[in-house]
Amino acid sequence: MEQHEIDRLMNDIQEYLGRAETKGEGEEPNETAYTERQNLESGCFISAGDKKKIQRFLKFSQIAAYAVEFLTMALFTIGVLIPFQSRMGTLMFLLSVLLFGVFAVTVLHGLRTRVRLLIRIESNTRRIALTKERIAEALGQIQME
Repeated sequence: MEQHEIDRLMNDIQEYLGRAETKGEGEEPNETAYTERQNLESGCFISAGDKKKIQRFLKFSQIAAYAVEFLTMALFTIGVLIPFQSRMGTLMFLLSVLLFGVFAVTVLHGLRTRVRLLIRIESNTRRIALTKERIAEALGQIQME
């Protein structure tokens, strides 16, 4: 993943967190706003339902990548074993199958990498929030003494 993609992802996360903070300030406190604020304070910005969807996406994208690889190999093998009547048609078919396979697998693996990066960012954010909370508690105890 390139640096500008990582920067764009970080900006999207920061904008989301900023919108969630401003939305929570103007509304009356209710249970969902409280849990959202609590999740933001604890460093979690992915809801539990979205985490399930993310895990499902990771599983199905892996299966889809294997299916595309299998389909590409099968079509390429069929194109080699049973060629078209013209060599140019056979060559174009084989090249298009290879290009499709490479493109589809690359896109699927790129998406999986981005999702994993998002999960890693969230876990690091959660760890940082917990550390800040511990530091605040320690400073609070020091000031009280």
